[in-house]
Amino acid sequence: MALGERELRQTVDLRTYELKENEIELRKAKEAAELQREQAQTASRAKTTFLANMSHELRTPINSILGYAQILLRRPHIGKEVKSRLTTILSSGEHLLDMINEVLDLTRVESGSVPVVSRPLQLPNFIGGVVDEFKVRAARGKIRFVHEIAGVLPEWVEVDPVRLRQVLYNLLGNAMKFTPVGEVAFRYVDLRWF
Repeated sequence: MALGERELRQTVDLRTYELKENEIELRKAKEAAELQREQAQTASRAKTTFLANMSHELRTPINSILGYAQILLRRPHIGKEVKSRLTTILSSGEHLLDMINEVLDLTRVESGSVPVVSRPLQLPNFIGGVVDEFKVRAARGKIRFVHEIAGVLPEWVEVDPVRLRQVLYNLLGNAMKFTPVGEVAFRYVDLRWF
C-alpha cells in the first residue's frame, strides 16, 4: 500500500471516528434536552395544580368577606363613612379576586393563550372603586392622590375589566411606588374637549 493511500485511510478513519463521537454527543445532548423538557412539563403541571388549589382556598374566605360587606351595605341606616369603608372593602376584595385570576393567567401566558373577555362596564363606578383604593394607599404612603376628570366620562364602555384593572393598578401602583413625596395624579381627559 502506498504512503499516500495509507495517509488517506488514516484520515478517513480519523474523520469516521470523530463523526461517531459527535453523533454520540448529539444523542446524549438530545436525551438531556428531552429529560429537561419532561422535567419542565412536570414542574409546570405541579405549578398549575398548586395554583388551582390555592385559588380555591383563597377564593372561599374572600367571597365570604365580599358577601358580608354586601349584606352590610344593604342595611338602611348606615352612615356615609361606614358605607364608604364598606365600599372600599368590597372594591379591594374584588381586586384580590382579580389578582388571583391574574396569577392563574400566568399559566395561560406561558401557554400563549391569554383570553380577553370584553363586556359592558359602568366606567364611573369602576373608576370610583380604583380611586377609593388608591386614596387609601396614598394616605398610608403620605403622598397626595389626585383624581380629575376633564370632559365627560362615558357611562358605559365595552372592555375587559380584568385587563383594564391590571393596567390601572400597574400604572398607579408603580407611580406611588416611585413617588416618595408629592402627588400622584390620575386624570381622565376627553380629547373631544380640546
